[in-house]
Amino acid sequence: MKKLLFLLSCFLIVHSMYATDFYYYKDQRIPLNKITTHAYILTSINREETLIKKLEGIASVEKFVQDIYQQRLIKEYANADPRIANPANYFAEIKFTDANLSHEELEKQLLQLRTDPAIINTSYCYTNSDNDRVAVTNYIWVGLKDLKDISILKQEVNKINFTIVGQNPFMPEWVMLCPSPHATHTQVQAAIILHETDLFLAAEPELFGEAKKDCVNDPLFNTQWGLQNTGNNSGNVAGVAGMDTRVCNAWPITTGSNNVDIAIIDEGVENNHPDLSGNLQNTGYNAMTATSPNVVFGSHGTACAGIAAASGNNNLGVSGVAYNADWFAVSVNFNTFTWAQMSDGFNWARTNGAEILSNSWGWNNPSALFDAAVTNALNNGRGGLGCMVLFSAGNDNLTALIYPKNSNPDLVIVGAMSPCGQRKSPTSCDNENWWGSNHGTGLDVMAPGVIMATTDRQGSVGYNTAAGVAGNYTGGFNGTSSACPHAAGVAALILSVNECLTRTQVDQIMKRTSRKVGGYNYNTNTANGTWNNEMGHGLLDAGAAVQMAGTKYLQNLTNNATHTHKGLFVEAGFNVNPFQTTGNYVTGTSSNVIITAQESIDFQTGCDLQGTVNATIGAPGACNTW
Repeated sequence: MKKLLFLLSCFLIVHSMYATDFYYYKDQRIPLNKITTHAYILTSINREETLIKKLEGIASVEKFVQDIYQQRLIKEYANADPRIANPANYFAEIKFTDANLSHEELEKQLLQLRTDPAIINTSYCYTNSDNDRVAVTNYIWVGLKDLKDISILKQEVNKINFTIVGQNPFMPEWVMLCPSPHATHTQVQAAIILHETDLFLAAEPELFGEAKKDCVNDPLFNTQWGLQNTGNNSGNVAGVAGMDTRVCNAWPITTGSNNVDIAIIDEGVENNHPDLSGNLQNTGYNAMTATSPNVVFGSHGTACAGIAAASGNNNLGVSGVAYNADWFAVSVNFNTFTWAQMSDGFNWARTNGAEILSNSWGWNNPSALFDAAVTNALNNGRGGLGCMVLFSAGNDNLTALIYPKNSNPDLVIVGAMSPCGQRKSPTSCDNENWWGSNHGTGLDVMAPGVIMATTDRQGSVGYNTAAGVAGNYTGGFNGTSSACPHAAGVAALILSVNECLTRTQVDQIMKRTSRKVGGYNYNTNTANGTWNNEMGHGLLDAGAAVQMAGTKYLQNLTNNATHTHKGLFVEAGFNVNPFQTTGNYVTGTSSNVIITAQESIDFQTGCDLQGTVNATIGAPGACNTW
């Protein structure tokens, strides 16, 4: 009894050191506001019905998930207690029957729960800065500065009575920890202690919660004004003709390529949808269980996939922006995922050939673990050229972006535009006054994002509950969720023209060719043109983007020897590319220049051609740098 009281007193002392719970992200404290209505438990009970009965009168069970993530870990240094880190266990989020527990009463409830041999561990639930509820799981993630630092980690975790569960299979420098049976620190406290040693890249508790889906479910419309806006094809909304992404100007050049794969990272996609299956690259990945195929947890992903890459010219349903590009799905259950699972989904997409990762979601609980997976995609994807990683801006009408959209300047952040060329806001012309597109620092480009026609889960189980074929499509998919896959489709068109572009070059093309629409003052200068707080660099222009992607610019350049230039288009002259230093294109008297273009060669003012210049319309080859 004395030993029990001593351990309990130690816990209370440690807890008082961190009266306001938090965790570190990039050395900044991310606050966690403890709530008393909910809690997390780890249990050996393997049936939800049994747990519900055990907790009768105390709490209800809101989420019940098997603790199987650890099965995918590298176990070379694992020394965790098999009772605490066991894939046969389940974790649950519970809601207490008494909605008015004090913090002291919560502690007593959790202590009482832990006296049951079937309850292995308990943890707190919190709200974040967006008032979203999250739970801290049984685990901590630590990022090593070097793999050899595993020995240092073993020493440090022993000091706080934590143990090693295993290493992430994609990023072995990230190590999962769990408490030992004699741990006196919570996972939050242990993560703080390990971070403050400054021996590791990061240490953070694993959070368990529900992502925000950047979409709004609204009435159905059956036209795609985002692809070609006639001014009156947005249902009851009188739009502005021409306020679209000009894909009809891009399609004569490319409709997408099966060499370019778009990963839809979302709730899963119906692989057998008749308007999607023709462009399916692989069966996808279920990040919750590390298995294939992807699993459909909701309707959101199927709608996103249709906007980006639904089959076109097939006399069926809708057309995707890049309707001949391939796609696959990485599915995540937005109700129960962790950053480790999402990180594995990103890494799986990258290692399985995705050129583009489309993300129409957000969760404002930053994670260094997830940051590392994003960086892997940005820097190591496409054989080192880098994956395009796009995120929707969010639908809260805020002047700031939430995580992870604000975590890395190399992400492409996409806002939503109304049919009238405005930022979607509560006062824009679409008459939907309940939401608006987030904007501000970090916003890159705009794409159509309200009353969009796209694919839906088949039959009556999707957004459109009509039975049969009629239910395979929805006319009212909304939000920056619909804008993001639109932009992903434009990125796929760009890479279909020139697959040798780097991620940075694709990003530049998207920004530099965007149109300054809506009457906004684009008065902030950037390296890629002018920018506006509400509209970023402007509305994506697919036609101009694929033109720039396939163009070789001969400007401010002198060739005095043998040179070869190739592209779908070649433009030569003093100022053919406004984003390049102005200057003439000159060939010397001893030069031997070969210029090959598939579509056109344009010699404009500022060309001084001497020596031999052989200009030919033909096949330029596979790699056409701009």
